[in-house]
Amino acid sequence: MEMRRTLPVDLGAVSDMVHDLEWVKDTLSIKQLPTPFEQQPEVNPSSKRLHPYHALKHIFSTIEHGSIIILDGSEAALWAVEVLSLCSPSAVIKSTGNLGFLGNGFGYELGAAIAAPDRKRFDLDIMTIVVNNYCWGMSSNGQELVYGEENPARPISSLSPLLEYDVVAKGMENASAKLEKIEDIEGVIRKMWEVKGPRCIYLIVDDKPIHPLTAAMVGKTNDPNLVVVSHYENVPSGGLHHTSKNICSLVSVC
Repeated sequence: MEMRRTLPVDLGAVSDMVHDLEWVKDTLSIKQLPTPFEQQPEVNPSSKRLHPYHALKHIFSTIEHGSIIILDGSEAALWAVEVLSLCSPSAVIKSTGNLGFLGNGFGYELGAAIAAPDRKRFDLDIMTIVVNNYCWGMSSNGQELVYGEENPARPISSLSPLLEYDVVAKGMENASAKLEKIEDIEGVIRKMWEVKGPRCIYLIVDDKPIHPLTAAMVGKTNDPNLVVVSHYENVPSGGLHHTSKNICSLVSVC
């Protein structure tokens, strides 16, 4: 098409589709982008606990292809998203929603079992993997990002390491196993995959590193005019002085 033939043009650019098509071809050839976590050790040298990325990578590398994956929890779901493509799932359901709901994944599992009985998840034939780092990772790491440098004692979100989910599952007559070593993951997953009925895998991981999305949600800033609200939008430090008199309280949902 010749420039300015049909309409006046102030600034024209002549090009063809070659470079665009080459970019599309290169983009489509990328199956998975490199991740910085791949180069990090599988076991934290100080805590001796498993790196969550590597632990879940081994989990999803062993899970049967075509499975339905239900994501629940906070940072556990974020780490799972990094590697769940390894099992080529037929469907992935994120039960947390935009508000970060916890615990409703079981309802989605039951729904998936009824909706897709051919996936052999009928009659509660569900394998639950509890990923535990002994804290509410998103809350604890968020507190550390906000208060850690100012007051190391401020982060208070933690869970007792004495609670054994595999023992609880066994007490309810369900098959269960506890995983703390990378080399044990494949064998245990394959063994538990053959078990019929409900079963529980209790996976112990470290609370570090902090997932990048958690850091992004915290919104840490040194701006003295802002109050940092973890996982929500920061508010001006003097903003409450200009609000309507009809507002009687400011509620923070944790």
